[in-house]
Amino acid sequence: MKHKVIPSHYFTVKEQSLVSLVCQGKSRFIIPYNQRPWSWQEKHLKELWQDIKRTTNNFFEAEDETSEWTERNEPIGDPHFLGAFVFEEKGNDYSVVDGQQRLTSITMFVSALKNATELLQQKARGQLKKSIKHYLENFRAWLIADFTDDVVFTRLKVDDKYADFFSEYIVEAESEDERKAFLEESDIDLSQEPVLLSYKKAFDKITDMVDIFLSDFNTEEKKYTAIKAIFSTIENSFICIAADVRQESFSYEVFKCLNAKGWPLSQADKLKNELFTQSKISEHEEIKKYWDMLQSNTPYGAVAQFIRIRHVALIGECPESKLHALITEKELEEIGVIKVVSNWAEDSSIYSYLTLHQLPSKTKAFTEEELCYLNDLSTLKITLSTILTFAAYKKYFDTERGKFVELLRLTRNFCFRNLTICKKDTGFLDTNLGRAARDIMAGKPLKEVRSSLRKLSPDSEFEEAFSTFSSNTAKQQFLILNSLESFYLKESGLQPKPHGEELNIEHVMPKKFDIRDTDRSDEWKWAKDNEEAHKAYINRLGNLCLLEGEINKDVSSFDFDAKAHGNYPQKYLVKKGGQKRRFYMQSTLPSVKQIKTKYATWSFEAILERQRELACDAVKVWTLDAPNLN
Repeated sequence: MKHKVIPSHYFTVKEQSLVSLVCQGKSRFIIPYNQRPWSWQEKHLKELWQDIKRTTNNFFEAEDETSEWTERNEPIGDPHFLGAFVFEEKGNDYSVVDGQQRLTSITMFVSALKNATELLQQKARGQLKKSIKHYLENFRAWLIADFTDDVVFTRLKVDDKYADFFSEYIVEAESEDERKAFLEESDIDLSQEPVLLSYKKAFDKITDMVDIFLSDFNTEEKKYTAIKAIFSTIENSFICIAADVRQESFSYEVFKCLNAKGWPLSQADKLKNELFTQSKISEHEEIKKYWDMLQSNTPYGAVAQFIRIRHVALIGECPESKLHALITEKELEEIGVIKVVSNWAEDSSIYSYLTLHQLPSKTKAFTEEELCYLNDLSTLKITLSTILTFAAYKKYFDTERGKFVELLRLTRNFCFRNLTICKKDTGFLDTNLGRAARDIMAGKPLKEVRSSLRKLSPDSEFEEAFSTFSSNTAKQQFLILNSLESFYLKESGLQPKPHGEELNIEHVMPKKFDIRDTDRSDEWKWAKDNEEAHKAYINRLGNLCLLEGEINKDVSSFDFDAKAHGNYPQKYLVKKGGQKRRFYMQSTLPSVKQIKTKYATWSFEAILERQRELACDAVKVWTLDAPNLN
């Protein structure tokens, strides 16, 4: 071999205690751009806490919870091996190639112990108070690398996007009141910041675990010796291997190798790392900026999903199993990293609007009709629909809005027919929506795209599947029934009311029967006698209708004759307060009146017959024909 590889030119390795690893002058540990967000679960935190307590017991002892902890003459167990850490030395600082999850979690435990010590200092008196005040300096070296001009430089520097929260909430705040005050002043919406929420939940949980542990000790002195024992264990009895990587380009290779055999990388993690691996170091700041935009524009966990959907819509088929390979080959290598990631960032805003994750500006706002289609797709949870709606937005939104609306309608109807009702697999949707999207982007006439989709979903197939369809999801039930009701009301120009107190889902044959009142023992006897059929038919669409909320409360689980015609048992005719109990005929909804006038009795056969009728209408409601053929 011409070129001899000398490993020490790439990295060096040494064994260290945790305190010698972390507390190195003003050095900081920096989480690099290619790292995934911190993601430890509660179970991992509990496991680490158990390791801390077990190892502490190996080196310290107390007769019971009421005793002070003292160091053992001889340990009764081994120190805890925390694993290997890999860093890339950058001047005085260290970029964390591997070990972020452990280093972040340990930092949180140290901060929680520091806060508990601060609280002890407030309660202590005399010499104990002075001792605790002096001891608090030990935590400072762990948590803070430098403090100049009123700026705190935390020992662990997380992503800039989360750094202020990590510093203010976890490192600097000394009490729950200070943490609450920070959240109020910062006005952070944690529901939109999943990484910050995970930090908060984790630190709150760690604080609880430390507080519960200390609550067993009945004096400040004993709590203090317990804290010192725990902290000394973390510093000196947690040992590790530290490897320093000498070249940044090699650090990305190390990252991929380590994570391939450890905690699995998500598809987004792999793609993110690929961006930094294939680019120049001078481009990393710009890549980071675009990646942050991409993350903020996509619902949590959907970054890779968006990248795949975009690829399918614009470039070609992309199975999830081949996502990394295809994106690398067809986009990163052909187009270039900066261009690709900037395109992703720009297009992610479209994805954000179409998934209703974020609202567009007023100049880009959706119409009521467009929102109706997008809300339907969101309710039905048909994520793959975005393949076609994404292409429709890029091609037509700014230039031919009518075609954009028509493609929303086609997408909603095609997805509903094939995935929701006919229960075809997602591969069918992925393939055919992808083909339609790429045809749209290539300039194929809309009528030809519609014709292709129409051939893939025959009316007879949809009608047959609809006639036997059953749904136990309230939102899905309401969407279907509301669409049918809107169809029936179209001639009158009226619209049904929104789901809620004013309009509910009514099960004609009730889900549960009244079995307490002997006067009602004969109600629904045919259904009670056939439990298996009752269970099978209860959520069939033929047994469901929309009904005004007040009428729905009145009809309750009474027999069909009472519900439809008002023939309630005598003692139930008038409610408390003197008001007569209402029934179906008093509804303003066409479908409810149809049930009353068409069916003298209710049965499993009636449910089947009604659903077949609904299926005929469903073909017209979810048509794939051109709008003027409705």
